[in-house]
Amino acid sequence: MVGLEYPVLVTIASVAFLVVVSASLFLYLHVISELRKVPVLNGGVEVYSVAYNSTQWMRLVITVSNERGEPVELVQMRIYAEGETLVVNSSSTAVINSHGEVVQSATIYGLVNGKVLLSGATAHVVVDIPRAYFTTGKTYQALLLFDKGTLVLSFDVK
Repeated sequence: MVGLEYPVLVTIASVAFLVVVSASLFLYLHVISELRKVPVLNGGVEVYSVAYNSTQWMRLVITVSNERGEPVELVQMRIYAEGETLVVNSSSTAVINSHGEVVQSATIYGLVNGKVLLSGATAHVVVDIPRAYFTTGKTYQALLLFDKGTLVLSFDVK
C-alpha cells in the first residue's frame, strides 16, 4: 500500500507545478501585451521669429511622435503664453485666445484625418502667433491632450 501512495503524490505535485508555471507564464504574457498597447508619446518645440508685413510673429513647430502603442487622437492643444492660454481644438485648426478671439490658424501635418497619430508616426503642428503674446527670455509650455494620454512640452523664447 505504501508503494501506491507515492506515485499519486508525485503526479499531483507535477500537475500542480505545471498549473502554477503555466498560469505565471500566461500572466506575464498578458501583462507584456497590455503594456505594449500603451502609447509612448515624445516631442519637442522649435521656435522661430517670422516677420509678416512689418509685424513680428513667433512660429512654433511642435513635433509629436508616437513611438509605440495604440494610435492616439489629438483632442486639444494648449499653448500657455504671457497671461493668455491659446487653444487649438481638434475639430478646427483655429488658434483661439482666452477671450474667444481667433488669433491665427494652425497647420497640422502627419495626422490621419487631421486627428489621429498612428503608432510609429510623427506629426508636426505649425502655429504662427503674434510676438506680443511672448516675452523674450522666458520659458513657456505647450500641452497636447490626446484621448489616451497627455504630452507637456516646454520652450524658450529668445
